[in-house]
Amino acid sequence: MPWLRSERPGRLAPALSRFATSRPSWTAQDVIDAVQTIRGRRGLVTTLTEDQIRTRPAVVLAAFLRELDPHDDHPRLALVEPAELRCGRPDCDHGWITVDEVLAGYPLVRRCDQCRPGAWPARGVEDDYLADLEHNDEPPF
Repeated sequence: MPWLRSERPGRLAPALSRFATSRPSWTAQDVIDAVQTIRGRRGLVTTLTEDQIRTRPAVVLAAFLRELDPHDDHPRLALVEPAELRCGRPDCDHGWITVDEVLAGYPLVRRCDQCRPGAWPARGVEDDYLADLEHNDEPPF
Protein backbone atom coordinates (compact mmCIF):
# COMPACT_ATOMS: atom_id res chain seq x y z
CA MET A 1 0.00 0.00 0.00
CA PRO A 2 1.81 3.11 -1.20
CA TRP A 3 0.38 5.31 1.58
CA LEU A 4 2.33 3.25 4.15
CA ARG A 5 5.77 3.78 2.57
CA SER A 6 6.74 6.59 4.94
CA GLU A 7 6.10 4.47 8.04
CA ARG A 8 8.79 2.48 9.80
CA PRO A 9 8.02 -1.25 10.10
CA GLY A 10 8.13 -0.95 13.89
CA ARG A 11 5.08 1.32 13.82
CA LEU A 12 3.13 -1.18 11.70
CA ALA A 13 4.01 -4.24 13.78
CA PRO A 14 1.46 -3.75 16.61
CA ALA A 15 -1.48 -3.62 14.19
CA LEU A 16 -0.20 -6.53 12.09
CA SER A 17 1.07 -8.90 14.80
CA ARG A 18 -2.26 -10.62 15.50
CA PHE A 19 -2.61 -11.38 11.77
CA ALA A 20 0.92 -12.73 11.47
CA THR A 21 0.48 -15.01 14.48
CA SER A 22 -3.00 -16.29 13.64
CA ARG A 23 -3.50 -19.75 12.21
CA PRO A 24 -3.30 -19.68 9.22
CA SER A 25 -1.11 -16.58 9.13
CA TRP A 26 -1.92 -13.73 6.77
CA THR A 27 0.30 -12.74 3.88
CA ALA A 28 0.90 -9.13 2.88
CA GLN A 29 -1.52 -9.66 -0.02
CA ASP A 30 -4.18 -10.94 2.40
CA VAL A 31 -3.92 -7.72 4.41
CA ILE A 32 -4.08 -5.59 1.25
CA ASP A 33 -7.17 -7.48 0.04
CA ALA A 34 -8.88 -7.15 3.42
CA VAL A 35 -8.21 -3.40 3.61
CA GLN A 36 -9.57 -2.98 0.08
CA THR A 37 -12.69 -4.93 1.09
CA ILE A 38 -13.22 -2.67 4.11
CA ARG A 39 -12.74 0.44 1.99
CA GLY A 40 -15.24 -0.91 -0.54
CA ARG A 41 -17.81 -1.57 2.21
CA ARG A 42 -17.38 2.03 3.32
CA GLY A 43 -17.95 3.23 -0.24
CA LEU A 44 -14.36 4.45 -0.63
CA VAL A 45 -13.56 3.49 -4.19
CA THR A 46 -10.77 5.95 -4.93
CA THR A 47 -7.19 5.06 -4.12
CA LEU A 48 -6.01 6.26 -0.73
CA THR A 49 -3.00 8.56 -0.99
CA GLU A 50 -0.62 9.83 1.66
CA ASP A 51 -1.77 13.44 1.28
CA GLN A 52 -5.33 12.42 2.27
CA ILE A 53 -4.14 11.08 5.63
CA ARG A 54 -4.29 13.65 8.45
CA THR A 55 -2.58 11.41 11.04
CA ARG A 56 0.13 8.76 10.90
CA PRO A 57 -0.46 6.12 8.20
CA ALA A 58 0.05 3.38 10.80
CA VAL A 59 -2.96 4.73 12.71
CA VAL A 60 -5.10 4.51 9.57
CA LEU A 61 -3.97 0.91 8.97
CA ALA A 62 -4.76 0.03 12.60
CA ALA A 63 -8.24 1.54 12.24
CA PHE A 64 -8.94 -0.64 9.19
CA LEU A 65 -7.57 -3.77 10.84
CA ARG A 66 -9.62 -3.26 14.01
CA GLU A 67 -12.68 -4.19 11.95
CA LEU A 68 -11.24 -7.64 11.16
CA ASP A 69 -11.06 -10.86 13.09
CA PRO A 70 -7.73 -12.52 12.21
CA HIS A 71 -9.33 -15.97 12.17
CA ASP A 72 -12.88 -15.60 10.89
CA ASP A 73 -12.17 -12.86 8.31
CA HIS A 74 -9.14 -14.54 6.73
CA PRO A 75 -9.42 -13.95 2.95
CA ARG A 76 -8.18 -17.45 2.09
CA LEU A 77 -10.06 -19.36 4.80
CA ALA A 78 -12.11 -21.34 2.28
CA LEU A 79 -8.90 -22.44 0.51
CA VAL A 80 -6.97 -23.45 3.62
CA GLU A 81 -6.29 -27.13 4.24
CA PRO A 82 -8.01 -28.50 7.38
CA ALA A 83 -4.61 -29.49 8.79
CA GLU A 84 -3.62 -25.80 8.98
CA LEU A 85 -6.66 -25.10 11.15
CA ARG A 86 -5.87 -27.75 13.74
CA CYS A 87 -4.39 -26.85 17.10
CA GLY A 88 -1.63 -29.47 17.21
CA ARG A 89 -2.27 -30.50 20.82
CA PRO A 90 -1.13 -34.08 21.55
CA ASP A 91 -4.63 -35.18 22.60
CA CYS A 92 -6.22 -33.71 19.44
CA ASP A 93 -6.63 -36.20 16.60
CA HIS A 94 -7.56 -34.36 13.41
CA GLY A 95 -9.78 -31.93 15.33
CA TRP A 96 -11.31 -34.53 17.67
CA ILE A 97 -10.69 -35.18 21.38
CA THR A 98 -11.38 -38.61 22.92
CA VAL A 99 -13.62 -38.36 25.98
CA ASP A 100 -13.07 -40.70 28.93
CA GLU A 101 -16.56 -42.15 28.61
CA VAL A 102 -17.23 -45.31 26.60
CA LEU A 103 -20.46 -46.26 24.83
CA ALA A 104 -21.06 -49.67 23.27
CA GLY A 105 -17.37 -50.50 23.70
CA TYR A 106 -16.15 -47.44 21.75
CA PRO A 107 -14.71 -44.22 23.22
CA LEU A 108 -16.76 -41.09 22.73
CA VAL A 109 -15.23 -38.14 20.94
CA ARG A 110 -15.98 -34.43 20.77
CA ARG A 111 -14.74 -31.60 18.64
CA CYS A 112 -11.57 -29.94 19.85
CA ASP A 113 -12.35 -26.48 21.20
CA GLN A 114 -8.86 -25.20 20.33
CA CYS A 115 -9.04 -25.96 16.59
CA ARG A 116 -10.39 -23.39 14.15
CA PRO A 117 -13.70 -24.03 12.36
CA GLY A 118 -13.07 -26.21 9.33
CA ALA A 119 -10.51 -28.45 11.04
CA TRP A 120 -12.99 -31.28 11.49
CA PRO A 121 -13.59 -33.94 8.84
CA ALA A 122 -17.16 -33.04 7.93
CA ARG A 123 -20.08 -31.05 9.28
CA GLY A 124 -22.44 -33.19 11.32
CA VAL A 125 -20.00 -36.07 11.89
CA GLU A 126 -20.07 -35.46 15.64
CA ASP A 127 -23.89 -35.49 15.67
CA ASP A 128 -24.07 -38.68 13.63
CA TYR A 129 -21.42 -40.51 15.64
CA LEU A 130 -23.82 -42.14 18.11
CA ALA A 131 -26.27 -43.05 15.37
CA ASP A 132 -23.48 -44.71 13.40
CA LEU A 133 -22.44 -46.71 16.45
CA GLU A 134 -25.92 -48.17 16.74
CA HIS A 135 -25.82 -49.46 13.13
CA ASN A 136 -22.15 -50.38 12.67
CA ASP A 137 -19.63 -52.52 14.44
CA GLU A 138 -16.85 -49.97 13.95
CA PRO A 139 -16.59 -46.25 14.67
CA PRO A 140 -16.90 -43.92 11.62
CA PHE A 141 -13.21 -42.99 11.60
